[in-house]
Amino acid sequence: MNDIKKYRSWFLAFISIILVIPALHLYGTFSTPVKIKNLDSDYRLLSEYYELNHDLTQLTSSARAYVLHMDGQYISEFDELGIAVVTREMDLFNRAASETDRDALKKIIDLTEAYITSYRNEVVPLLENGDQDYMEVYREKCEPLAYELSVVSRQALAGMREDFTRHTVSETAMESSLWVFSAFLMVAALVLLVYGWMQIVSPMLFRHHHLVNLAELTGDALVVIDKRGQVSAVNRAGEKLLHVRAKDIEGEPLNEVMVRYPLLQGLFQPLLDLASKDAEAVNNQVIFELGGQRMLLSADYHPLYFAGQLSGAMLVTRPVEIHKDKRFLFDAIEAERKKISIEIHDWVGRNMSTIIHSLDYTLKTGAGRVPVDLNEDLVKLRFQCQSAAMDMRGIMNDIHPYLIDKVGLLSALESYVTRFEQIHGRKVYIFYRDRVLNLGKAEEIIVYRIIQEALTNVVKHSNANEVDIYFKETDGSLQVEVMDNGESQGQLAAGNGLWGMKERANLIGGDLVCNGGETGFAVTLTVPVTAEGKTNGPDKDNAC
Repeated sequence: MNDIKKYRSWFLAFISIILVIPALHLYGTFSTPVKIKNLDSDYRLLSEYYELNHDLTQLTSSARAYVLHMDGQYISEFDELGIAVVTREMDLFNRAASETDRDALKKIIDLTEAYITSYRNEVVPLLENGDQDYMEVYREKCEPLAYELSVVSRQALAGMREDFTRHTVSETAMESSLWVFSAFLMVAALVLLVYGWMQIVSPMLFRHHHLVNLAELTGDALVVIDKRGQVSAVNRAGEKLLHVRAKDIEGEPLNEVMVRYPLLQGLFQPLLDLASKDAEAVNNQVIFELGGQRMLLSADYHPLYFAGQLSGAMLVTRPVEIHKDKRFLFDAIEAERKKISIEIHDWVGRNMSTIIHSLDYTLKTGAGRVPVDLNEDLVKLRFQCQSAAMDMRGIMNDIHPYLIDKVGLLSALESYVTRFEQIHGRKVYIFYRDRVLNLGKAEEIIVYRIIQEALTNVVKHSNANEVDIYFKETDGSLQVEVMDNGESQGQLAAGNGLWGMKERANLIGGDLVCNGGETGFAVTLTVPVTAEGKTNGPDKDNAC
């Protein structure tokens, strides 16, 4: 999961960088015409300032030429330039973008109007009247205004030129920064690509390759489906165990596969249900029949995830094999137990029976000849011997359930339950449909031992006052469920007999599952049936 998170983070970072680069260029594509238009507008404005400055120079030059030469052409030129200058100044003032520009233009307009008014109203009349003081008035009134107007117009022109230069440099720098940043992102994307390939993608591909090889080499049959319910993979063991070819079912909907191979429906249906649910199921016992032969399979169903989302499901199944070495050891132990039980019966039991009969004879024939105190002691001794004999029979049954050999599993179990209820004060009910159980003698002994251990665990680890034992035979397997009504004691710790119960179940190709809940604790044993069934006493629907 951490690899998926790393891959997702790396992929998102890489894609983000890759998408930012064209986005920057797209921004530049749309923003460049706007920038050019703004620069063109600034350039035109700067040109108008240059023209205004030139016209002001021409205006003052025409005024000076008329004073010096008294030529009417100059005064006409002065009047035309005056109108043109004032019009241009007003236009620039109305289009000024900042208060600084407006203040500068306002000052130029005032100086221009003052210059034109002074020249037209004071100097020109003196010239036309031939007054010799016109030069003095011109120098006193107009020259200072002309000088100040020239300085102010040049300052305004210089300010506009600086603004144009600053805008040009800014736009050029922004364009350069855009390209530099794009180049940086391209280098970062390349570095991130190399890093992701070496540190994330390549290791994931190697792990995927190794997992594929592991899936092919493992002895368990594997079948994988995606979220849509289509078969995506079947390994070699799956082909061999299920007798299907991977190329025939891979890419096919699992529903169609089950129609084509109806014998696989019981094995595949939970896998199809799991593809849409977030829950796993393990240690399921499934009877698989092919070519007239039955095989008990242990099936595990696991949901598969990608990036935290349910992406499919996987079936892991294997034949349940009987461990021959352990079975041999078990048979040897049971044979030795049976031998010990017989020896206890033949020697200790016979002697105990003799003692009890002797005490009975003594009490019967010597009732009037022995003292009362001695008679009471003999009665107590006889009672203790009888209790010892009963305990001996219980020990013999624990060592080897001899009743199974005589009357079968259910009858032996009913006898054991009766004694269990007397000793521990817990009520036990046995439910079944038929007393004929299709189990061999060795299988019956193992089932008996497992139920015996389950009842012992109820006494040790539960506060239950009632235990139900259910026998149910379906689809070639026998299911035995031992359920108590005790309160949940939390997670049952290892070493409470569960390991031994599972080992015994495995000896006969079965499986054992434990489940605890609010209503009590349940042990469920599933074993394959055989053709060696026997009648376990008289038929009846239930017992005890």
